[in-house]
Amino acid sequence: MNETATTQVVSFPGQKSRCSSLEFIWVEPNEIHGYWELVKPGLEKVKKHGGGWLNEDIYASIKAGQSNLHVFYDDATYVGFVLITPSVGFGGNVLHVWAMYSDDQNQQYHDEVNNQLTQWAESMKAKTITFHTSRKGWGKVGEKLGFKAVMTIYERTV
Repeated sequence: MNETATTQVVSFPGQKSRCSSLEFIWVEPNEIHGYWELVKPGLEKVKKHGGGWLNEDIYASIKAGQSNLHVFYDDATYVGFVLITPSVGFGGNVLHVWAMYSDDQNQQYHDEVNNQLTQWAESMKAKTITFHTSRKGWGKVGEKLGFKAVMTIYERTV
């Protein structure tokens, strides 16, 4: 059973971070409205692959400060976003990737985004970074980035 975290990713108003060629910008909760139309098409694409959440769930979580939205740019061109949710698990702090999207057809940004996730996790003293997926191909990508499958979840509708 996971508890809601009181630990947050260290983010400051207007905080920008650069990881190689990408620039990550933290979207403050009170500024989500100005970024929503930018990230919504990517959310729609991610949502098609399952998860059971609505875009409104994500919006509310960001607005409440429970999740952090970071948009990223390559040479001032928007290329994607990552939505992270800090939490506390059995072994300590966890940085959970709720949703991530990029127009990156060649997967050139995977290493850079992974490095940035590591920096955020270290800043909150997280023991692990997690993500869930129903797409088998992401298991292979995750392994290349240092992730390993630790659980399979089965579900049936009642």
